[in-house]
Amino acid sequence: MSLRDAIVEVSARIPGWPRLASDPIALPRAVRNIKNPLEKAQTMESEEDAFLARVTGCPPEELSPRDVRRALAPAWRSLDRKGPVSLEWVQELTRTALALERRAADRAIIHAWLDVFPSCQGRETLATAAREAAERRDWPFRGAGRKFALWDPAEGPRELGRALLASEDPEALLEEAAMGPGRRTSGFVQAALATVCDDVAETKGKQAESDCTALLDLLDRLGPDGILPDTQARAVRALLRPWRTAPPEQGLKVRIQKRLVATVGDPRTHPVRWHGVEAALRALGHAEDADTLRLILKRWLVAASFEIFFRIMGRTTEDPVQWRARETFWRPYLEKGHVGEAWFILGSEAERQAKAYREELAEAGGFGRFDAGANPSHSALLMTIGDLVIGEWTHNGSCCFWQKNAVHRPELYRARYDGTYLRNSEAMRGAAEWQARKLCSDPLWEAHAHLGQWQRRFAETIRRLTGIRP
Repeated sequence: MSLRDAIVEVSARIPGWPRLASDPIALPRAVRNIKNPLEKAQTMESEEDAFLARVTGCPPEELSPRDVRRALAPAWRSLDRKGPVSLEWVQELTRTALALERRAADRAIIHAWLDVFPSCQGRETLATAAREAAERRDWPFRGAGRKFALWDPAEGPRELGRALLASEDPEALLEEAAMGPGRRTSGFVQAALATVCDDVAETKGKQAESDCTALLDLLDRLGPDGILPDTQARAVRALLRPWRTAPPEQGLKVRIQKRLVATVGDPRTHPVRWHGVEAALRALGHAEDADTLRLILKRWLVAASFEIFFRIMGRTTEDPVQWRARETFWRPYLEKGHVGEAWFILGSEAERQAKAYREELAEAGGFGRFDAGANPSHSALLMTIGDLVIGEWTHNGSCCFWQKNAVHRPELYRARYDGTYLRNSEAMRGAAEWQARKLCSDPLWEAHAHLGQWQRRFAETIRRLTGIRP
């Protein structure tokens, strides 16, 4: 089943579903937000196909000037998606439009080139026609074409891309390039952005920091609608690939994290979105990057979750001395790369207090919440070291350790949790003892309080169960 078919099926069922009193229209609205752009694109494509089916039966020179102009962009788009229109007919249509020597026809040729920017065989015909149409009139297209090499399929996007990356006002630059409002998502502009992204992805060191900063500025100025999904994967690659061996300086790293979490999603909680990015990168010939980029961002977010949990809890705890001792113990495991996953969970009161640090929370990508089974002022950090899942609690909560296959071993990156089975509760102890009797083994779960020489006991527990030392 295609995505469109799935959306149609869900939208048809929604009227019969029960409505939640707390949020009666959220799901229908969410489906519409996905469905409407798809339907709009599908409708436009169907209308263009219907129009082309009507006119392709005639030789282009027999069409009215209006139909010639109207057919140009749809015909080249159809060629690009391997539609039923023949290359010979589209090339003849382009030559017919140029032979009209009318301002409206020249404009249609130029817009077809800039809007579609076809990659199909024979596109040189359209590029040559656009250059001739631009040069034979004293209008903005002439100067823009010369300055930005707009009619050169290879050099044009690179020239415009470099100019956009260096510009503090991309809207004014696009106006200068004879591409005013509404053409940010044109084929030519997206090709320029793609070229920029490909170039930035190959940079290293200080050059990478400078170029990634400039690219982030450009994307911010263009806004959320300034980059299409086809270009998004290239932007992800540009922002992450330079940092395969070492991260950038902290401020830039945080900007990259926040942008990618906002535009693509946290790879820990939205893996499906990242699978789409990875598929796009493989299709572009970047299979190696597809397998590593998500892991770079995930590693940054794990470290951020750890850092921000201890930072925020240190500011809100009633016992800062106790909290500093816990941070001191766990930090070497993080810095030596032993913490593979990290996810913090806030009680309702702890979340209220943490809202004062909204920017820092955004840096970590996300967090979970306790629905039940925990004091509203308490919080917990779930992390993995080797095959061990560890639950460290604020206040006087014991630290819990779940081995592989342990009963109620918590799953990281969920939105909601019941704290009953995340702490040293009677229910958790009973479940662990029952499992041990059933397996005729030692319990696969244990809890240790922060008493006495707890650091030594915690380190020995981790070493015994994983072989890892701090």
